[in-house]
Amino acid sequence: MKSKLLILAVFGVVLGVVLGGCSSHAKVKPISDSQWITPNSKICKANGGVMSKGINKAIAKETCRANWADAQKICSLSGGRLLTIYELEKVVSDCEDSGNYKSCILRKGFGLKGNLFILSGGYWSSTSYGWGTKAYRIYPYYHKKGYESIRGRSPFYCIRDGQ
Repeated sequence: MKSKLLILAVFGVVLGVVLGGCSSHAKVKPISDSQWITPNSKICKANGGVMSKGINKAIAKETCRANWADAQKICSLSGGRLLTIYELEKVVSDCEDSGNYKSCILRKGFGLKGNLFILSGGYWSSTSYGWGTKAYRIYPYYHKKGYESIRGRSPFYCIRDGQ
């Protein structure tokens, strides 16, 4: 009986980790603008990424786009790491509470230059989903998260390691 309970407990913990249920927004620290790292073109391109201006070349600055594994490597080589989905959701939440969501999201680098705010793409998080075949992404324009195959190229931002 004890072994069955132990197996169920271990399965529950593993399932919680796979589904991303081991954290909450309340435990995530706010991320200041100074903690962000934008990987440079050389590191991006040398490690499977491509530099992109995004939708209609309208993103305010060039952004590295890579598959999920390459994005993690590029962040590491840039002195940082991908943010968890909870950290990215906290950024969106903090911007919602800022009084000027558009300005805050643009300042964080998740938007388009000028007055157009039509970015609908998602940004990688470090949080996997679906037994490691997908990863969560944040969609700032829609104020929500989703997930995609880890093989596709998506933009991403890194945070300084240890932050």
